[in-house]
Amino acid sequence: MGFTLDQLKVLAIIPHVTGAMSVIGSSYIIVDVLRDRSKWKKTYNRLLFAMSCFDCVTSGGFGFSTLPIPKGTPGVYNPRGTTATCTVQGFFIQMSIIGPMYNMMLALYYYLMVNRRMSEGAIAAKVEVYMHAFCWISAFTMGFILLGLKMYNTATLWCWQNDYPSNCEGSYGEPGPVPCERGKHAWLFRWVFYYGLLWVIIAITTLLMTLLYRGVRQQELKMRRYDTRLKTDSVDKAAKKKAMKENTAQSRRVLNQAMFFMGAFILTFLAGSINRLTQLVSGKSVYGLLVLHCVFAPWQGFLNALVYIRPKFL
Repeated sequence: MGFTLDQLKVLAIIPHVTGAMSVIGSSYIIVDVLRDRSKWKKTYNRLLFAMSCFDCVTSGGFGFSTLPIPKGTPGVYNPRGTTATCTVQGFFIQMSIIGPMYNMMLALYYYLMVNRRMSEGAIAAKVEVYMHAFCWISAFTMGFILLGLKMYNTATLWCWQNDYPSNCEGSYGEPGPVPCERGKHAWLFRWVFYYGLLWVIIAITTLLMTLLYRGVRQQELKMRRYDTRLKTDSVDKAAKKKAMKENTAQSRRVLNQAMFFMGAFILTFLAGSINRLTQLVSGKSVYGLLVLHCVFAPWQGFLNALVYIRPKFL
């Protein structure tokens, strides 16, 4: 990559810090949900619980940084592992795709609550099991397919999908000077099984959030029209007006919380997407993008925890 030793040290150390912060944040959500029976009864909290459990594992994988990379790998600071440890880390990091999936399920939950007027009980009985099944089956299926194809190898910052040796393929799969021993066509699988899927999930989540916003706005406009009619109506409708206001206020709170979760989601994966796209297009790594990737990729659990506790301070 052509970076100095100090630059490589920075890239290796950052995930230790942000990965640990993410594990702490996700652990807080897990403990907070488990210790309160009323929270465990809600689909919203169970979705967050599942997402946080997986985040502890995947953020831990990020947090090991370069340590699992096979010892003696050139251009990497402090590699101490073997092919086996690299494979394990790569599998755990690939499983981080389950975070975006659960973010999409959260957006679907909010949409069903506000736009479709489904009750908590109805969502739990009719939809929740499919939410978890989709996330688990999709993520594990892709993870094990890539494991069988020996895709998990040294990938600059940690072990993930990459070809081995590193010069056996070009950015678009063109043959290199040596044959690939592992991870052939990894550049393609990165986009099919991770970043391409990630941005499909982002698009669906954005659509759900747009529909949620429109639903909340319609409720607010309906409330304003009702206020106008009430001024000229002789019938006392104060109780109904109060209920409508409370419902509208709750929908607005739901929308705000959903927006914050989506913001944390986008912030986590934006830098990594730009970094991998730059590597694909140019065949080179930009140091600043690598630093941002190291900061944000392991950090979703910490950002989720900030959003989770946000209502407590409002």
